[in-house]
Amino acid sequence: MLELQLSSKSQTEHVDVINTDTTAGPPINATDWTMHFDMPQADWNETLESASETVDQAGWQDNGIQSQLQQTLIQPEEIAIVSLQHGKATNEILDSTGLSHLMKLDLDQLYFDRVHPLIPMVHRSHYLAWAKLDDVSLPQKCLRWAMRALAASMSSQFRSRSEEFYNKARRLAEGLDAGDLVLPWLNSDTSIEQAQTWLLLAHYELLDPSKYSQSATTRRAFRLVHLSRLHCTDWKDPALDFPSCTPGTSQSATLPFASVEERRRTFWVAFCLDRFLGGYEESPMTIHDETIHVHLPCPEWNFQISSEVNMGFINDVLIGGTPVPASSPFAKLVIAMALFGQCILHKKITAKCPTSDQESLTFWVRHELLAEAIDRQVALLSLTQTDVEYEPLHFMTSMVVHGSVLKLENAINVAHSVVQSQQPVANDYAKTAYKAAISMADLSESMTGSNCLKV
Repeated sequence: MLELQLSSKSQTEHVDVINTDTTAGPPINATDWTMHFDMPQADWNETLESASETVDQAGWQDNGIQSQLQQTLIQPEEIAIVSLQHGKATNEILDSTGLSHLMKLDLDQLYFDRVHPLIPMVHRSHYLAWAKLDDVSLPQKCLRWAMRALAASMSSQFRSRSEEFYNKARRLAEGLDAGDLVLPWLNSDTSIEQAQTWLLLAHYELLDPSKYSQSATTRRAFRLVHLSRLHCTDWKDPALDFPSCTPGTSQSATLPFASVEERRRTFWVAFCLDRFLGGYEESPMTIHDETIHVHLPCPEWNFQISSEVNMGFINDVLIGGTPVPASSPFAKLVIAMALFGQCILHKKITAKCPTSDQESLTFWVRHELLAEAIDRQVALLSLTQTDVEYEPLHFMTSMVVHGSVLKLENAINVAHSVVQSQQPVANDYAKTAYKAAISMADLSESMTGSNCLKV
């Protein structure tokens, strides 16, 4: 009798377990029971086998419950694989532009590693603060694509897409210009990103001059620089003795140092491009020295951390009154470009002016002033292979200074009748120009073993 009672009780408990109403509570979700255990693989397998044996011994023969238990006991390596696949999918999802999140981060890093050292005008922190956003202004979108185009052109990974990025940036920039409802010369409400976009597009086109019409792009870039009044960033009213508010930025006097410095650097990038094209294409220079009221660019470190430092004006440095800080390679390049532009003007004036005794005297006065200024710059140049490898602006500055010597020699060759009165001086300077040409050849040869993407 006792055995029958115990057997009946066991069957009742067995039925209760199997026929439990699962709808009484929330359904069991296997992922809710998934836990991370710090257990060796062998121990985990042993635990899983023990659990299965326990199920069999208890008489839980229901396939649904046993399957659910086995799914709950996910092995550690499976958890890791699922986690990695989820992260990989998130970072590699391509958006409508065909770029993933990681690709965008790579392009931003490429720009500041390889483009910014040559064109140091975009403030990194300011850019990264809005670059990760989708909802940005149209000028910012233009700038972002222009930066990606140049970054891709200097990358083996993205080079095949640089043309695509360039075309997208140009279409957006042209659409932005076409949206102006007023005459261009009456619209001073121009963002700094617009000017930066067209300057970057102009530099991109320099990579293949035979393919692009450089003049149209540079004209737009210089027009926006003038409309933004960047050449008057540090202009002071002599009567009031305080920085004037530039049109379109009525509160420019209260802007953070980094924002003001970004305006300065954008102008100086345009200035260097203007002087380079004046020597490379013999095109008329657009930015005139007498209209410039902008401090020289500060050292890169001060710019990036927004630490204010007082820099002089370019004319003060050219006359020898203010030294250029050694920690500001960009300022040295600006000075060299200014001298290069003056040598170009010296040559053009010599070629156009009629020959006379007065002109002969004026020619040699200009020549001596420029030669002395160039000598001061040459004395400041002490390039090493390390400078060429890791600071491309040093390399560019040296090439520009030596190129200025060659421009002076070209001016002497143009003024045949003027040279006759000072033939010994002309012969001596021909030797100086020969040495400058040798120095340029040596610098060019030194670059053959360097990373071509850095210069």
